[in-house]
Amino acid sequence: MSKPIKEFTNATEILASGNLNHRVQISRNDEIGILANGFNTMAESLDKEITEHKLAEESLRESEQRFKTMFNSAIDGILVADPDTKNLYLGNDAICRMLGYTLGEIMTLNVTDRHPKESLPHMSWNSLKNS
Repeated sequence: MSKPIKEFTNATEILASGNLNHRVQISRNDEIGILANGFNTMAESLDKEITEHKLAEESLRESEQRFKTMFNSAIDGILVADPDTKNLYLGNDAICRMLGYTLGEIMTLNVTDRHPKESLPHMSWNSLKNS
């Protein structure tokens, strides 16, 4: 009885170390065999899940890079503000050149610092919150 338990302990440590291809090599028709099959099914499922997660992360990184390239390559100046606080939190290279601020300086500003007070009621903050 102790040999299968040692094998499960070893397999668990191997899986925990990152080797998701490891499987328990126990083929029996009793409870230990059922446990081994369950362990192997779990390991296979975990491997698949982690692989899918890594692919999704890579896809997100690529998408972020495309957005960043388009955002900073735009000829028009772009400022992005939080609709609740009206704090600016993103600006592209063009707006930095147009306003003469660094991105760090822009991120310390509020919309009210860049727009005349009389134009603020005409800005559509509510539509930004709901999109």
